[in-house]
Amino acid sequence: MTIPDKLYKYCPVTQNSLSSALNAKLYYSLPTAFNDPLDCNPSIVVDIHSYKMIALLEKVMADDGCIKSEIEEEINRIYYFSTEVELFDDTENYEKAVSANIATEVRRRLRFEYGRKGVLALTESWDNPLLWSHYAAQHQGICIEYNVDTRATEIVRPVNYHAPRSIFASDMFAWKCESNEVSRKRVYDTYFYAKAPQWGYEKEWRIVNEKSGIRQSDLSMSAIYFGMKVSPVWKWMLAKTLNSDQDVILYEVFADEETFDLQRREVERGELESRGINRPAFSVFENFMTEEEIAGLTVGERAVKNIDLKA
Repeated sequence: MTIPDKLYKYCPVTQNSLSSALNAKLYYSLPTAFNDPLDCNPSIVVDIHSYKMIALLEKVMADDGCIKSEIEEEINRIYYFSTEVELFDDTENYEKAVSANIATEVRRRLRFEYGRKGVLALTESWDNPLLWSHYAAQHQGICIEYNVDTRATEIVRPVNYHAPRSIFASDMFAWKCESNEVSRKRVYDTYFYAKAPQWGYEKEWRIVNEKSGIRQSDLSMSAIYFGMKVSPVWKWMLAKTLNSDQDVILYEVFADEETFDLQRREVERGELESRGINRPAFSVFENFMTEEEIAGLTVGERAVKNIDLKA
């Protein structure tokens, strides 16, 4: 597996996205917030006997902090709902029903355990028009380029577009009841890195964090690409804010005249400032602002007033 030297994040231009990027932070999404309901939502295939399924549920519930009476109550509930009239004299189908209902509960608890983690989605290229349309507000947003250094290579993983969606109950049992690390990894990889082949055009890489939300970045920002429809005001404000960080390159994206390809050209900060963006009226009163008022400024307002965004 060859890890790219650069990875990219498409996003709309908002105060949150800019503040996170400029403060070396990244937003890790909850798996339940993904636009694909099949993503991070594997099914469980029952390939072990019902008595092992019961043992698996007991272990999963115990790990969740359930006491013995709660576990027994849940198992009895599953027994009850598995005893449909037509199954009274059919032991084989009754055991299948028990196992299926247990699998449903185990899956629910697995989603609760893994569903609290955070997932950062990145991609291999900055010039994918579909990604600009889907994730960067129809080319009105930006694409942030990150360096993938040695430390990052240990945590970033590619999405597998050919992996099965299902988790085997035997792997769940081996992981939970026998502490089998290979099975644990198989469950983990299927949960977080398996995706339908139709999504292959995204060429996605992921970093999974223990918690969701805004977290300190494990990647260093190296460039920002402005979409073809991004507001000149945002370009100017970013140039002003990044003035002290000359290592971050600014690019404008434009369409090739003869093909559907996207091209880029580097933009000098001074060039953006010389394009004549009008200063907002509030900037006239900058010498009269208190610290409390400064704290309430947006990213753009701070950029215009030359106030450190990290303050």
